[in-house]
Amino acid sequence: MSQKKSMPEIQKLINVLREDIEENKTSLEKDKKKFSDELIKFKKENIKNTIHKEEKYTLWQRILRTLGMN
Repeated sequence: MSQKKSMPEIQKLINVLREDIEENKTSLEKDKKKFSDELIKFKKENIKNTIHKEEKYTLWQRILRTLGMN
């Protein structure tokens, strides 16, 4: 009992899908442009890699940390 659609209905659906694809493409291009503009606004001096420095512990400090006495 499958429901068959007529050719004009299928053509309408195909046209709607094509329009949606075009709208999505234009929206994507606008978003790409907006994102690139936001990236360009950043100052190079403000962009830094965060460097995590490990603290150097003495032997005695490591023993105390291990025993939970720190």
